[in-house]
Amino acid sequence: MHTDNLIIGGGISGLYLASKFADQEKDFLLVEARDRLGGRIDNHKGLDLGPTWFWPGQRRMTTLCKNLGISVFEQQNQGDMLYEDPNVQSERIPSQQYQMTSYRVDGGISQIIRGLEHKIPSAKFLLNHQVREIIRTEDGLTVNLNQTTNKSSVSAKRVFLALPPRLAARNMALLRFVE
Repeated sequence: MHTDNLIIGGGISGLYLASKFADQEKDFLLVEARDRLGGRIDNHKGLDLGPTWFWPGQRRMTTLCKNLGISVFEQQNQGDMLYEDPNVQSERIPSQQYQMTSYRVDGGISQIIRGLEHKIPSAKFLLNHQVREIIRTEDGLTVNLNQTTNKSSVSAKRVFLALPPRLAARNMALLRFVE
């Protein structure tokens, strides 16, 4: 299998990059180790797991939601807040001490994942494929993958790591680069 652009990681960053490639009709493939897209963003039985809100200064998130037709609303922040720590007595914090505006996504932040996913042809996703190694060749890169039942490889001109830095660093230590 060959692609011009291989994206490793199916979270919001990988999906956003894939949607841009799809918009520009560029050749790409997105590889995700899990059996689902979304990375840290997940929704289980209607409950958001992972991030819940974003801040007004994150204009790219606001723009992304607008472009996907997803509405946002201000996080409720009226009333006192109760802070509980197992090592400290519970503390009530008056509302005027923590009032910061933040935004939530209507229907949950996983709506962003679904919105991006719908912009990308399903044939451009390889789920349940974990990167085993990246080998540099004269023609580009070969990425060897482990799948649940077999091994495969993808050759690519460019590889994009769309993983959280800590996860990329941990996994990169396991990868073998061959010149």
